[in-house]
Amino acid sequence: MELQIQKEEKKKLIFLKVILVAFFVWFLSSLLMTIIYEVDRMKISRALSRGDFLVFLRFLDPVRLSKNPFGIPLTVGLMIGFYLGLRKKGKPLFIYPIISLFVFGIIGIYLVLTIEKPAEAPSFFGLLFFGVITLFVFLFLSFISSIFFYFKKEGLLFKIFIGFLTLLIAGGGIMGKVLSDEFSLEKAKFEKIIKEKTPFLKEEAINQKSPEICEEMERYYEEEKQKIPQGIDVYDASSFFRENYRVCIEEIAITLNDELLCKELEKFFGWGPGSPAGQCQKKVFLQNFEKCKEVEEKLKEDCIRAIALKTRNAEFCRKLYDKDCSDTIAIETNNPEDCYGKYADYECITQIALNNQEVDLCKKITWQRGMINFCIKEVALKIGDPKLCEMIEDSRSREGCYKIFEGR
Repeated sequence: MELQIQKEEKKKLIFLKVILVAFFVWFLSSLLMTIIYEVDRMKISRALSRGDFLVFLRFLDPVRLSKNPFGIPLTVGLMIGFYLGLRKKGKPLFIYPIISLFVFGIIGIYLVLTIEKPAEAPSFFGLLFFGVITLFVFLFLSFISSIFFYFKKEGLLFKIFIGFLTLLIAGGGIMGKVLSDEFSLEKAKFEKIIKEKTPFLKEEAINQKSPEICEEMERYYEEEKQKIPQGIDVYDASSFFRENYRVCIEEIAITLNDELLCKELEKFFGWGPGSPAGQCQKKVFLQNFEKCKEVEEKLKEDCIRAIALKTRNAEFCRKLYDKDCSDTIAIETNNPEDCYGKYADYECITQIALNNQEVDLCKKITWQRGMINFCIKEVALKIGDPKLCEMIEDSRSREGCYKIFEGR
């Protein structure tokens, strides 16, 4: 009876040791992999540049640590391997955990890559690499743990773990504070340099009507940016520089009546009617349109639009980004080429095709295939010719066109 009780207590002790060592290995490996992942994405640097020196402590969050998808199968494999090893003792303490980790590691990697791939996971090979690295971290920490258990120094192992955890909390906070202060100083210094130099270069460029000096402003910004530690948040300085660069290019483009110069803004702001590059081109056109130069600012656009409609010049409309103006001229002149812009011409061309009862004009639509089919159907209905339905490429739309005629 007493021997049976001792066996039960021994099993409980083994089970407790397995849980403790599994938690130890899981925690350290997950912590290490999380830090590697966050450093790679420069989240730590960005957090420190904002003065968030507690970023290191948040790595201790169990939810964050559990996000490593390979942690669960490897932890299960580790527990099984250590349980078998502790029961056998001796060399099995090294062999069983390694075998079990390899088996569960391969299964875990396969499942994650093929069935449960995380939504925010990197590429296939990136995830595979992450899984393999996690497996080897588990193997390394498992081997270290086995050494302590082999020499019956597991108590020392857990003391080291507690000491490491304490050092991480204290050291992480202190190091984070030091780095945060250093990053804040670098950020402030960078912002001061940019906010002092950039306006000076902008004014010089405008006074000399020199877009080359605007480009010098860009080079100066990039050179100064290279001098600061990577990962520092430069949003404020970047926004300040880009706004000054925009004004610099825009003012000179208006003065020189050079719409092409506005394209320099595309590298920072992209392109579109509402983008700084698009608005720059529109302002150059407005300010330099000879017949409306004497008109007050808020009425210039109306002035140009009236001239465009009177002279039937759709190009003026397009430069104002005025679709209604351009389409009106196109429909009045029966000219599909004057319809407003690519991907916005289907209504205009459909109307011209209907007015002229010319189904071939529908093919000039640059929008999706469904709009061409719609145009063909409308022209077919107006002419009253069901044979035109055959021109519709989509079988369902073609059948729908025929059915309308059948229902008449």
